[in-house]
Amino acid sequence: MVGGEAALTAANALRERLLDLASALLKVERGALDLAGGAVRENDGARSLSFAELGGMMHFRQHLLPAGMAANPMVWANVVPAAAYLVANGIQASLIELDPDSGFIKPLRHWVVEDCGRVINPLLAGEQIRGGVVQGLGAALFEECRYDERGQLQNATLADYLVPMAADMPDIVVEHVHTPAPGTLLGANGIGEAGTHRRFCRVPQRGQRCAALPWRRDRRNSVHARAHSARVAARAMKAEVAAGKRLPGARRDSLRSNAKPRCRVNHF
Repeated sequence: MVGGEAALTAANALRERLLDLASALLKVERGALDLAGGAVRENDGARSLSFAELGGMMHFRQHLLPAGMAANPMVWANVVPAAAYLVANGIQASLIELDPDSGFIKPLRHWVVEDCGRVINPLLAGEQIRGGVVQGLGAALFEECRYDERGQLQNATLADYLVPMAADMPDIVVEHVHTPAPGTLLGANGIGEAGTHRRFCRVPQRGQRCAALPWRRDRRNSVHARAHSARVAARAMKAEVAAGKRLPGARRDSLRSNAKPRCRVNHF
């Protein structure tokens, strides 16, 4: 966002300089000139000076310019954001396939709707979002630093450190909402964070909490086992109540706690 705002500010400054230069050379008012088609033109189209001609004068023939004319072809701009943070926002959703026997998770499809303000290059913005989603997939399902009992890193190279590959990726559908950022010329927020909003630790089964990353098969199976045990205990307690072996109000808190898995996860 800051880089784009600075580039636009510098471009506007260069535009003003080109208009001043063309106005002096053509001996017309600045208001009678406009930039179009790679040149500075009079509004009636009678005369024009191409950017190449003006650039050549600014670089190599400054002696032909009026005295005191600012002819430096280089411009710069400093920009201070109007707010401390101008970041994107959005929401994501996932469709996954979970094998209950092996605990294997296969992402099938992923959706992202984000708002980074004014989008200059939709293709580039969309691919940056997809890159953030892939990073989230890696963090949630694959990537892990493993140490032995002596604290020695065991997977220090990409030969051992598991990262998501193209075959692991689902189709990622990206849509943009355009809400211009207030207090800026460009109207854009930062997009570097957009792919990480609501990232991919939303993959465990309903009613479970992701307590550690990545969400490996052994961790998933352990959570499944604990949740299954809690459900079995809850059904047994309800059966005892129904058979009159337990008072209906007895240990209600225990029944409530056992009836729900101890590990939960926010889910879409």
